[in-house]
Amino acid sequence: MEYNELLRRKSKILSATILLCIILRSVVNGFFVGFQEVLPMMGAGLVAAGILFFLSSVVHPVVMMYLMVVMMSGISVALMFLFPSIVNFMMFFMAMFLVVIYEDIRPIVMQGVISMGCMLWFYYQFPNAFVDISPTDTTAMAMVYIFSGMMVYISMCKLTREQFAMLEKAGKESQRAKEAAEGLLEKIGVSVDVLGNTSSKLNESVDVTGQISGQIAVATEDMAKTTATEAREAESIRAMMHEGSEKVHNVAQQTGEMHEASVATNEAVVTGGERVHQLNKEMDILSDAMDQTADAVSSLNEQMDTIIGILNELDSLTSQTNLLSLNASIEAARAGEQGRGFAVVADEVRGLSENSAEFTSKIHEILDEVKRKTDAVTTEISAGQASVSACSEYATAVDEAFGRIRENNEQVRNRAKNMKADMDGLDRLMTDAMENVDNIGTSIHSSSEAMEEISASISNLDSNIRGVVEGYNDINRITDELKHTRA
Repeated sequence: MEYNELLRRKSKILSATILLCIILRSVVNGFFVGFQEVLPMMGAGLVAAGILFFLSSVVHPVVMMYLMVVMMSGISVALMFLFPSIVNFMMFFMAMFLVVIYEDIRPIVMQGVISMGCMLWFYYQFPNAFVDISPTDTTAMAMVYIFSGMMVYISMCKLTREQFAMLEKAGKESQRAKEAAEGLLEKIGVSVDVLGNTSSKLNESVDVTGQISGQIAVATEDMAKTTATEAREAESIRAMMHEGSEKVHNVAQQTGEMHEASVATNEAVVTGGERVHQLNKEMDILSDAMDQTADAVSSLNEQMDTIIGILNELDSLTSQTNLLSLNASIEAARAGEQGRGFAVVADEVRGLSENSAEFTSKIHEILDEVKRKTDAVTTEISAGQASVSACSEYATAVDEAFGRIRENNEQVRNRAKNMKADMDGLDRLMTDAMENVDNIGTSIHSSSEAMEEISASISNLDSNIRGVVEGYNDINRITDELKHTRA
């Protein structure tokens, strides 16, 4: 409670005390002198006490404190003038007791000086009222009592003021502590709000990361299926290449037989003609086989281009995953202790993306080498097709000019010899092509297995991200509870 408000309450209490004293004195006097005699004094006292009580509510508390001293002294002086007696004389002592309620040195000293002055003046002004008391003893003792009481009251007021100052200081310190606590609570509230906002943003980032991870998982699964399909197609190409190689080998054998037939005698001309005719058929078959081989190699090139395109998309996805994991690590570092678990997950994601990038780079190198060898095979097949076409033309010429075989037998033998050498070369080329196709099939099979492993890793990553999302949902729940607790 403030000092002025305390003074105001004390003035009201003192007014009520004065009113009570007036009523009690009037009642007591009524028994001795009659109630009709005391009614005017009681009425005047009630009016005076009412005025004091009203003034206590509207006048400044400090001013009212001095006004109460003046009013009590004035009432005592008025009673002494009207009814000089020892009873009214003792009211100056009563005023000293009553003014102590303020616990202030100033009104106590003021009341003490007024009481001593009035008592001395009235003592000598109305000596007849004090005939039974020795003037010297009464005056001296009254002054001593008033002065002693005033000193005691002054000491009490000083001690009370010191205690009040200590209480006021403690109140101010308590108020400062309260304000500091409220400020701390406000800062905690702000921190909780910031934590909630940060957690919400991180939660949104993790949700986006989870969606991207899911998309990557779907794309990786599709890519794994595509790679498996390509492996089956590569196996089919290998079977066709093997069949073509066998046919080329057969043609080489038949060419050798033709070479042997060219040195036969004229009795074998008819047989040679039949073989030349058969040779034309086989050359057609060989030409068809070569065309099929060329188509298969071309299809293989297209499939390899598709694989390279898919690997390029995988490189792009790996780069995006690495970038997202880096951003997630930065956001987790900002979140402090709450984001440490997510930072570990982000590092694992980044490690997986780097391993994926390294693996796809190796696949690129292998595919580039296979592409180069496939192009070489394509070139050799084109050369073989030209050779087969030439052989077909030669066989046709032999068939048409078979009647002149006898004269040109040596020339035919030489040509058959050259043809055999070409077919041997073609057979070697087909063997090399078969080895390359085997290597391509092995690489595609390895790619398929690698894609399955990547798909499994991304599935695990998606599960981990879902766990992180659940952790951030728990953080949001705790933040909401803190906000409700603060409210």
